[in-house]
Amino acid sequence: MPTKEEIAYIAGLFDGEGSINISKMSGKRWNKRTDYRMMIRIANTNKKLLDYVKDVLGFGGVYVSSKSRSNICYSWTTHAKQAEKFLKMVFPYLIDKKLRAEAALEFRTTKDNGHNRFYKVPILVSAQREEIYQCMKLLNSREPELQFLKGVN
Repeated sequence: MPTKEEIAYIAGLFDGEGSINISKMSGKRWNKRTDYRMMIRIANTNKKLLDYVKDVLGFGGVYVSSKSRSNICYSWTTHAKQAEKFLKMVFPYLIDKKLRAEAALEFRTTKDNGHNRFYKVPILVSAQREEIYQCMKLLNSREPELQFLKGVN
């Protein structure tokens, strides 16, 4: 079990170098229905740092996310229930990502009700997921007029 100090450190790393994304998927693979997937990522050029995150938390994976001539960028990633667990652990320490984390945790409440990609999701649940997906798109936007949503002056 991680200590409070370890969780606070990882939360700071996530607040500065991390991201929360909700992806919208549809098509044949999803049984011709639309579904959504949440993913948490921390990116850094220091693989040892991300291995530390994985070792302390005991979940997630570290992958090469991009390569350039001078650098290799790595990502620690997790999704679904582990992403929810992660957000609940770091939430008290978040500053910049707090609003996104709230939206992501709300999104997870729509996923633990027995609906998966093989069954028709009730229209109200589908509408709620779409609303949260659109909200996350706004929160992750780099448009200056949307910065007020993030609490940035």
